[in-house]
Amino acid sequence: MTAAPRVVVVTCVAALLAAMAPAARADDGKRAIPDYDNRAEEGTTAGEVLLWIPRVLMSPFYLVSEYVLRRPVVFLAREAERTGFFGDVGDVFTFGGSTGGIIPTFAFDFGLDAGALPSAGLYFFWDHLFFDANDLRLRVAYGGSDWITLDLADRINFDRDAGSRLKLLFSYERRKDWVFAGIGGRGGTDAISRYGEDRIEGGLGYDVNIGPRGYLEAGLVARRSGFFDGGCCGEPRLDTLVAGGTYAVPPGFERGFTAIVPSLSLAIDSRPLRPSPESGVRLELTASAGLLTSGEGDGWLQYGAAFGGSLDIWHQRTIGLWLDTSFVRPIGDGQVPFTELVELGGKRPMRAFSTGLLRGSSTFSLTFRYSWPIWVWLDGALFASVGNAFGQDLAGFSFERMRASFGFGIMPGSRDDHPFEFLLALGTSPFDLGGDITTFRVVVGTTTGF
Repeated sequence: MTAAPRVVVVTCVAALLAAMAPAARADDGKRAIPDYDNRAEEGTTAGEVLLWIPRVLMSPFYLVSEYVLRRPVVFLAREAERTGFFGDVGDVFTFGGSTGGIIPTFAFDFGLDAGALPSAGLYFFWDHLFFDANDLRLRVAYGGSDWITLDLADRINFDRDAGSRLKLLFSYERRKDWVFAGIGGRGGTDAISRYGEDRIEGGLGYDVNIGPRGYLEAGLVARRSGFFDGGCCGEPRLDTLVAGGTYAVPPGFERGFTAIVPSLSLAIDSRPLRPSPESGVRLELTASAGLLTSGEGDGWLQYGAAFGGSLDIWHQRTIGLWLDTSFVRPIGDGQVPFTELVELGGKRPMRAFSTGLLRGSSTFSLTFRYSWPIWVWLDGALFASVGNAFGQDLAGFSFERMRASFGFGIMPGSRDDHPFEFLLALGTSPFDLGGDITTFRVVVGTTTGF
């Protein structure tokens, strides 16, 4: 079996079963056990001593991640490798000499004050389809009435070693459980509402690797978004809170919009790949423009930058600091459609907050992160962030208006088409409004990376 399908299958299966595993047993001495978690026996170093600083600061999360998650995963990996389980599972879900396969998927995103409906689906991949340079990826998920997503990517590789490829992209999404809590990051739990969105998108993309971790990506897509009342999880609909005066109708909600969106992303990263120490810095720059062909206004311009550094203390145990800012402004005199405002939460920094809770004309976040290898393809991470959404060009920015987000997660150590993720995080209200914990989020499942 080739590496890519095996990574997907093995990672999903091992992570899903981790919580059911007993404590690891002692080595029976029959043969040397592979060093799955990169914990070679050696004397105590200064780096090992420094590792206890983040562990003590976030000890409750560390204890859970270490003894409830990491050790069971390592035990499962050893037992599965010994019995040949991974090969058997891979054969069930792959075909065509392991260049293709169909894998069941699931996603749970539970939250105190917001979350998402659970979903299940299928992920399909086929490398070298029709000709050697062509790879196909397809993901479909269903979450009940008015909840379906479909993502399709056909990739033509010009140079696999350099990561140079052209992408044909299509996606359709109809979901009734999206969250809106006002604009500007000040909304409390009483401002949370639900709405539905129909979105269809198609276009082209091109990307090329810059070093082992960097890349340059360019894209051009056509996007159509329409909105409906929706509803989920016992929370009020958006139109109900609008009628009650909690906030005004969000820009673009009543008529929807159609736009042509060119985009450009650049990532430069000095960190080497494993097993080399992962100390280094990373810079990300993004820019896109939405040119409206229907809807209110002329369009929008969105741009952002993120910069951070990591210090490898000992054997891929790293501490890092990450600064992220994003901005959006209207083109002309109109307003930016509310779904095109910049956001925190969801898959972006401040992960304790569900997508849609923190949105505005600008965002700022600062994240401290401690990460370590759990297993061959999985990393654990403890993180603590401060940040929020603000007005135009960070209008109203101050430390007192920020929120906190902290927790731990398990995720792949690389960019995958179909990564597994486990996340447990807590978030607070703005510090000037008390800074109380208002959000508790648990994510378990698989997501699309293309």
